[in-house]
Amino acid sequence: MRGTPIYRKRMDQNLLKLTKKFLFTGKFEELRTTTNEIDYKILKNLLTEIAYDNNNIAVYSFINYLILKKENAELHSIASDILVQPFGFFKNTYGAALYHAKRAIELAPNNLDYKQQILFFHDIPDRLLSTEEAIIIAKEIIKKRPDSIVANNLVTFYTKQGNANYN
Repeated sequence: MRGTPIYRKRMDQNLLKLTKKFLFTGKFEELRTTTNEIDYKILKNLLTEIAYDNNNIAVYSFINYLILKKENAELHSIASDILVQPFGFFKNTYGAALYHAKRAIELAPNNLDYKQQILFFHDIPDRLLSTEEAIIIAKEIIKKRPDSIVANNLVTFYTKQGNANYN
């Protein structure tokens, strides 16, 4: 185990055990039914914990199963986070994570958290999000959330570089 997440103390251990059982045996429909009524934040925490503790790609497979059943921005955001965080050490996961982050924005274009999340892909060594795209998105965020540290830092950095054309 790579470290006990803070939320583990609050995690329903029965739900965790049942989720692992269904997840690791490929019983995705049973798992979907079991987790259908829980909040997406709890689902994300549950799946993230399992992914960190077990390095099992079934977590990502299950999220895709849910997306096929009922596509929404929240599930794409969870998929992106899972690929970046616990599975970020797998080769080429950031490209797939970027796909999910972009899809979340397509499905919920007014969600500033998703737009802020996608800026991560500009800051990684592979720079999957171009500087131009990152500046455009950062400016959109600042218009609606002027106190966004991430967006302001990005625009400020490129303004000092002479690349942001920030007015």
